[in-house]
Amino acid sequence: MHNILGEVVQVAAGQQARRAANPENRDTVFIQIQDSSKHSEKNKRDRYRLQEPGSGCCFWCETVLTDFESAGWLETGSASGASGWLDTVAADVGTVMCPRGQGTFY
Repeated sequence: MHNILGEVVQVAAGQQARRAANPENRDTVFIQIQDSSKHSEKNKRDRYRLQEPGSGCCFWCETVLTDFESAGWLETGSASGASGWLDTVAADVGTVMCPRGQGTFY
């Protein structure tokens, strides 16, 4: 599951990375891990129960990416773009890489 999360974040942040490679772009945002961690804790994203039997990780990823969009760290549409990418990959390999259940934040 760790690899899936890494891929989702990488795809969603891809445009941010391309911007960082272009020093002329003044809209680039750099964040520190501790800032994203504090933001996630504030929104209680560190308190999540997967839906039985272990589905809901994609929902968690999409929620966190949406939080990052709201904070201005990712472009609007990044979360839906990552979700679309997962759907495309799942269709290509003929399987669902991460079940689409919805867990519970507490």
